[in-house]
Amino acid sequence: MSKNSFIVSDETKNCFGMVVKTDGINTESFIKNPVMLYMHERKTVVGRWENLRKDGSKLIADAVFDDTTELGKSVKAQVEKGFLRSASIGIEIIDEQEINGVRTVTKSILSEISIVDIPANKNALKLCNLGGNKYLKLEVPRKIKSLHDELISLLQLDKKATDEEIINIIQDLLNLPDKATNEVENAISNGLISSEDRYNFITMARLSPTVFSSYITS
Repeated sequence: MSKNSFIVSDETKNCFGMVVKTDGINTESFIKNPVMLYMHERKTVVGRWENLRKDGSKLIADAVFDDTTELGKSVKAQVEKGFLRSASIGIEIIDEQEINGVRTVTKSILSEISIVDIPANKNALKLCNLGGNKYLKLEVPRKIKSLHDELISLLQLDKKATDEEIINIIQDLLNLPDKATNEVENAISNGLISSEDRYNFITMARLSPTVFSSYITS
């Protein structure tokens, strides 16, 4: 078995409190375009998946990294050194039922598989020489009771802030480059990384600041 084989899903109850039935995952379309993303982010293709197979309740695949890109090379190194060991599936839910009191996805379509730091399924790990459209994502969903209060909390504003003040703050933020963008632009200016991979590096800096910092200082 390849040292870069991952259990990408099984029938363990995940952090969403649901089970995804392996035999109900349709992989036909995915096999035609077996894209490997990083942290479920679009435009961060870091490789492809091969030898996708079902072994009982487990869905297993072999990771092949695109080390012609800086992000792909970085993710590959972290996987092979054991710093990244988890995978996570993105699926379109076709049918779900309650089975034995547990929300169970009985039919789904596999759309992508990502390398992630913390998987929704705690068993979706690298195998160390051992063997309506709804999507499952890395983030744990939570209900927001008040968008106004949530924005005040996120922006660290006074509780008496008006809607107009909130909008002005958001507009200012939208017009300014974020910290990750500034760090990437500085690294490009200093000749540490190539401008051709600017978007991938910005994504890396946003999702894994320590990884980006380690990369440019190595």
